[in-house]
Amino acid sequence: PEIETVYTAMPISYLSDPNDRQQIDEFVERVNQHFIVFNPLSVEVLGAVKVEKSGVMDEDNLAVYHHIVYRDLDWLVRRADKLIAIWPQRRPPTDLSEVLKDMWPKVIPSPGANHETHSAFTKTKDVWVVCLHDSVSPFITHFATKFFTNTKDFFAFLEKHYKRESS
Repeated sequence: PEIETVYTAMPISYLSDPNDRQQIDEFVERVNQHFIVFNPLSVEVLGAVKVEKSGVMDEDNLAVYHHIVYRDLDWLVRRADKLIAIWPQRRPPTDLSEVLKDMWPKVIPSPGANHETHSAFTKTKDVWVVCLHDSVSPFITHFATKFFTNTKDFFAFLEKHYKRESS
């Protein structure tokens, strides 16, 4: 049987802490045991785009920034059979005081993951969301065809319905 393809959507631009990134890397590696994965992190890691104080973007890199959006939405998301989005729990740095740890933002914004999810949903693809924090935008749940609140349930679902045969 043919192995399905999935695009993995996740916060990239504002998720630079290696511990947070490790959660995503481990998640994508496990997904890869069930599907062929289109992972935007395997192409490059650009991060947030710098904007000058004058409000002008770096002209030399503008074409690159536009190409990343085009590539992800029109090449990878469009060609994938499904989209799996992960919204990891953001961990505060260990060197913060307890007061600052309590104030640390737990949700990582991701305009890219939002657009990718919407794009896949409007193309009638399955959109599975794994949300690891205790609050979520209705715009995330609305465009999800399946929603999980932890990785244990998500991977149990994959094992039951998408077990890859050994070769």
